[in-house]
Amino acid sequence: MRQWLQSLHADLQVTFTTSFTRNAWLLRPHEGVRIELMLDRGWIICLGRRQALCEIGLKLVSGSPKDLFSLASELQTDFSLHPEAIARVERSYRVLADESLPAVKSSPVRIDAGTSATVYFRRIALACLRHLQSNEQGLRQGDDPEFVHQARAAIRRLRSAIRIWRPLLPKDFVSRFDPRWRTLAEQLAEARHWEVFLTATLPTIAADLPEGVASARLANYAQRRSVINREAVRSTLQSDDYSRLLLGFTAAVLALPERDAACLEARARALLDTSAAESGRLAAQLLAGDDSAADRLRAAYKRLRYALEFFAPMFADQSRRDGRVAANGLPELLARLNELARAVHLTEEALPGEPGEAIRDGLERRRKALLAELRAGSST
Repeated sequence: MRQWLQSLHADLQVTFTTSFTRNAWLLRPHEGVRIELMLDRGWIICLGRRQALCEIGLKLVSGSPKDLFSLASELQTDFSLHPEAIARVERSYRVLADESLPAVKSSPVRIDAGTSATVYFRRIALACLRHLQSNEQGLRQGDDPEFVHQARAAIRRLRSAIRIWRPLLPKDFVSRFDPRWRTLAEQLAEARHWEVFLTATLPTIAADLPEGVASARLANYAQRRSVINREAVRSTLQSDDYSRLLLGFTAAVLALPERDAACLEARARALLDTSAAESGRLAAQLLAGDDSAADRLRAAYKRLRYALEFFAPMFADQSRRDGRVAANGLPELLARLNELARAVHLTEEALPGEPGEAIRDGLERRRKALLAELRAGSST
């Protein structure tokens, strides 16, 4: 190996360099606690391109992880510090590639035999945070709607996990964090709704209606709302409150007490059965003529889908898992119904009253036709 590497020496080139100055301090916030604080300032340099580097690192020398998070939280009260999810090496390779960031999808969460319910929730929650933070930079710097979609999916998965594990989680944990994640989820949802309306719904409206004042006003309004909502999301992701939420939630997840290590599989099976039964009940209501059940059914299928993703690795019975997943095809139709219903609402906001009446009537006709198609398909 040594000889082989030496033979390549003349062809090896530096791909990137991190050039920085480090200042370090050994802190003693409490008796028995020692934490090294490192401040790095400089540049990542790659083939003439460079990116600023300014990071604080905390290393626990003695004490507990709680002490580490406590110090980080204290620092956040005096400085605008944001937890960084992307390692410096990965950032360097991105500078080297000089390519636009791709939107990042969720990754499977590992589960081992004997994993306790608390440990598995912890893995899922931290994976959702990674999913969210992996799309932060794209949200802040670009206009690709997929970043909004993936960030929203990350929070939706996280809130689904909190609801699933609610009986095993401390009440103060749920009451403290779930409302804050819900607020951010609603903001991302608002941005996502207008982007879908602008990119997917408006082109079909334009194809059905002749070009006119109403169509132009609707397009202009949707464009403005998309820009406003995107800027609002960017502002939130750059706020100190959001940075504190990430740090505080991570600390609280890591500090969760262990509860009932033996109940995970039984809880998973019971939850999947309950979720499947709820979806079946709402589907029956929708097919029987209750149009209002469509949105509730879509939400129920979302919960079932995330529960399947969380718990599917636990089951050796492949047919049981595949049967449940196959039953999950209906949400695509429900999503189209949901988009049409929302488009009616958004059009009412953009063109209230008579100016948007023809457009809303056209959207309602499509929605009713889709409902009729769904019911006719179920009867066969």
